[in-house]
Amino acid sequence: MALEEYSRHIDMLKKEMDESTRTAENIRNDILALDTRYAIVEPGERCYHCQYPLLSRQFFVFPCQHAFHSDCLTAQILKQAGVGKKKRIQTLQNEISRGVTIGKARERMVEELDALIASAWYVRP
Repeated sequence: MALEEYSRHIDMLKKEMDESTRTAENIRNDILALDTRYAIVEPGERCYHCQYPLLSRQFFVFPCQHAFHSDCLTAQILKQAGVGKKKRIQTLQNEISRGVTIGKARERMVEELDALIASAWYVRP
């Protein structure tokens, strides 16, 4: 009896893991598809966080039409990110801002940073 119950519990956990894997894959595909999307930003639009004009500095616009200054979004993400992701985001920001890395390597760093921030936003409840 206990073995059958344990087996059912294992099966349920497997199903949940499969569903989580599919969801994560869908999110990854959505993020990759964002490279081909664009948004029109009106001059009066404001950052969802700080309410300053969006066009005053670098920004992100999400498919839900929320728009954030890059630094505002990053600050919000860092408050909620796990230790590993937080450390990687900060490392990438430091490397990019120092300007030591150039060319394709810098582009890869910027892409990784953008992907980390975007993925952290999308997995928020």
